Amino acid sequence: MTTIPMLSRFPWIGTNYSLSQVLIVGESHYGSPEQSEDLNLTRNVIQDMIDGTEDHATLRAIERSFTGNFHCTPDTFWETVAFINFCPGIVDASFAGRRSATRSMIKAGIQQFPDILLNLNPLPKKIVFFSKFSWEATETCVGLPYEPLLPVTINGISVDCGLFRSDEGVSFEAINVGHPSGPFLRGFSRKHQFIQEFLKKPSRSIGSV
Repeated sequence: MTTIPMLSRFPWIGTNYSLSQVLIVGESHYGSPEQSEDLNLTRNVIQDMIDGTEDHATLRAIERSFTGNFHCTPDTFWETVAFINFCPGIVDASFAGRRSATRSMIKAGIQQFPDILLNLNPLPKKIVFFSKFSWEATETCVGLPYEPLLPVTINGISVDCGLFRSDEGVSFEAINVGHPSGPFLRGFSRKHQFIQEFLKKPSRSIGSV
C-alpha cells in the first residue's frame, strides 16, 4: 500500500452547494503514487464524472444513495453538494477492495478535518458520512466535540446521528450511513430512505465563524 504525503486536498464544491449546504464525507482516494500530491484530485475526479470522461463506482453509489435512482445525470446531483474524503494520502489502487486507509492516513484526517470543515463557504448544515472509520475518527478531532442525537429509525433499524460543535461556536448535524459497498444499510434504496429522513429533519446547526 502506498500513502503520501498527508496533504489536505481542495474539496469539491458544487455550483449550487449554497442552496443545500450538504457536505458528503467519504473515506479515502484509491490511485497511483504520483497522485499523492495532487491537491485538485477530488475536484478532478468528480468533474471527470460530470464530463463523462471517467466513471467511479464508489462515487456513483453515493450519488444513487442520495437520489434513489439507479440512473441519473451526475451534474444534477454533484453540483448541489460539497464532497471531501476524510483521509488524505492515497491507497494504492491495486489494493482496491482489499485494503483501506492506514492508521497514519486516519490520524492525518483527524488533524485536518476540523479546519477543512470550518473553511467551507458557506458552512454545511448537514453532513452525510459514507465511512464508519471516518465517522468514529471524528469523535477524537480536537476542537470538534461530538454530541449524540436521536437516531433516524425506519422499520426498526436505527442509524446514528450526532452534532459536532466547534470551538468557534458552530454546530453541524451528521449521520453515518456506512461505506457505499459495505454491509451496513446495503443497497441504494435503503441508504436513500435514511438520508432523506435525516435531511428532512429541521437543522439544529447554529452560529457562524
